[in-house]
This record gives sequence, structure tokens and C-alpha cells, in this order.
Amino acid sequence: MGDNDQVAPLFAHFEALRNTLVQCLCIVLAGCVLCFAFVQPIIAWFTAPLYPAHSLLEEQIETVQIFNPHPTTQTYHLPPAGAANKPLPPGIVEIAPDAFQIPPNGGFTYALRKPQDKSLVLLGPLEGMKIALKTAFFVGLILTAPLWGFCVARFLSPGLREAERRAAIPFLLTSVGFIAIGGMFAYGVTIPLANTYLMQFNASLGVNLWSLSHYLDYSLFLLIANGAAFQLAAIGLFAVHYRVVTADALLAHRRGAIVAAFILGALLTPPDVATQILLAIPLIALYESVILYAKLRRV
Repeated sequence: MGDNDQVAPLFAHFEALRNTLVQCLCIVLAGCVLCFAFVQPIIAWFTAPLYPAHSLLEEQIETVQIFNPHPTTQTYHLPPAGAANKPLPPGIVEIAPDAFQIPPNGGFTYALRKPQDKSLVLLGPLEGMKIALKTAFFVGLILTAPLWGFCVARFLSPGLREAERRAAIPFLLTSVGFIAIGGMFAYGVTIPLANTYLMQFNASLGVNLWSLSHYLDYSLFLLIANGAAFQLAAIGLFAVHYRVVTADALLAHRRGAIVAAFILGALLTPPDVATQILLAIPLIALYESVILYAKLRRV
């Protein structure tokens, strides 16, 4: 009987772990299915920084010459992006804004505008489906993190002290907030600047022909990396709040923190000095805010 009393709690823990994993799996699966249903708007959101609304439109102007070698008058219709060069040669009759009658041995020229194709390419027949499934999985996993994170926290809570339980919820909420701020900073600042720099750098070496798969991987990496970098501020605030570190210690390591911020900026962004500085400055500002919080708490 004594052995059974000792073994039963162990099996109970395994049962609770199994239930928690099943719940997390169901939550993530439901999130992935929902994201797959809206995968086109999600991918459009990811690729929006590549086509900023205020960017200039690049066009190629091609001159096209039309000649009628036949013995009868022919009618020619301009393509949608075409514009006839004026004035028209003798004998050419404009019967509509986009239609012209050309007599025998007559002709005219028009300008054909070709906007630069900046669309991302797919490099295989199944790549679109792979991208959709991968995007739905990662976005679903991230968006459902509060739900499956709650299930994991509920499983772990019996092993925590009362004070640790009270600290866990504010810490998790603060962490989510800083991760969201880091992701928005990446989407609004880091990714557009990185796109501009890489477009210009690559243009000096060859033709920019980016694949959708590589671009989504690169964007997702920058979003997660910036979120993780901003997460350091949440860790610092709670370390100060619970007196793990003091204001004096933070001040003593200020120079090292500034150097670390620039190192993180170099690691988490393309090799563009401006982009690296734009990531390092918020990290330094967050470090200074942690010092200020420590002084206010008189730690």
C-alpha cells in the first residue's frame, strides 16, 4: 500500500502533463487552421514593408514602332500602357483614344510604359503551398501563445510558492507587452530600412529577384529578434523590482550595456550602420529606463 501511495502522485503528474500537452496542441492546431484560412492577408501584411505607399514608382519607357506593309488600311489598338507620340505622321487617323487607322506603307511610334516588377517569386510548383502552411503554423503558434502559455502556467503553478505565483502574471504581461513593442518597432522601422539598404546593395551586384519564402523567413527572424531584444527590458525591470540588481550595479555596467546594445544591433540587423544604430538607441533608452526605475525604488 505504501508503494502505491508513492507511485500514484507520479502517475497523476504524468496525466496532468499529458492533458496539458493535448490542450496546447489543440489550441495551436486551431490557431494554425484559422491562420491558414486567412493566409493571403497575413502574407500581404508581411510583404507590405517591401512596397511602402510613399515609395517612388520606377518605370521603363520603351519606344515601339508600328508599320503597315499591306496594300489596305489597317486599324491598330494601343496596349493599355501605350501612348502615341504626337503629332501623328501624315495619313494616320486617330479614330479613338487607343485606336488608329494606318494607311499602306504608313506607320507611327508610341511609348510603352513598363512598371518595374517587384513581385516576390515562387521557385517551384509546391512552394506556394509550403509557404502557406509554414506561415500559418508560425503565425498561429505566436498568436495563440497567450492561450497555450496559460495552460503551461496552470500546470506549473502548483509547484510555485504563493509569492512566485503573484509575480508570474505581471511578469508574463510585461513580457508580452515588450515583445509586442519590439515586433512593432521591427515592422515599422527595422524591416523597411533593411529592405531599402539590401535592395540598393544588391542592385550594385545584380538583379533583385527575391523569393517569397526567403523574404518571409528573413522578416520573421527580424520580428522575433527585435521582440527578444526588447524582452531584455522586462527582465531588467523585474530584476530591479525584486532587488536582484541595484541602481549602482546598473550604473557600473552602463558602458558595457551600451556596447552590448550596438553588438545586438549589428547581430539582429543587416550590415547597415543606420539600421544598427536605430535598434541600439531604443535598447540603450530601455536600459536607462531600468536605471531610473531602480532609483525611484531606491534599490
